[in-house]
Amino acid sequence: MTRDRFKPLTDRLGVLFDPRFWMRTHNVDDDWDRTLAAALYLVEHNAKTIEDVTDYSATVAGMKLWVGNWPHAFGSLYHVPNGMQVLPRRKTAIRLREHIIARASADRAEAQRAAAVS
Repeated sequence: MTRDRFKPLTDRLGVLFDPRFWMRTHNVDDDWDRTLAAALYLVEHNAKTIEDVTDYSATVAGMKLWVGNWPHAFGSLYHVPNGMQVLPRRKTAIRLREHIIARASADRAEAQRAAAVS
């Protein structure tokens, strides 16, 4: 599809032109980025899941993450000592957000179906 072909370009342009991406609350850490990217790979291949999605947290492949405050602190571990919080790269954060949105949408649809049956 044409849209899929241009997605990497539009994601990069979005980061350049959207001021929300210019400041982040913590440093980017390459090790954390690789860990989270590997977890997302497992989610994409149905080896692990995304669970317990709320407005502020989600559990991805067994790791509880902060998913509030998009994009400033999005994708950091939920509970870490002060000064030790790190973030994934923006590309990984965007990928994580797409998965979180998809999971939250599926959860809402399931809840609506259950409510309709009741």
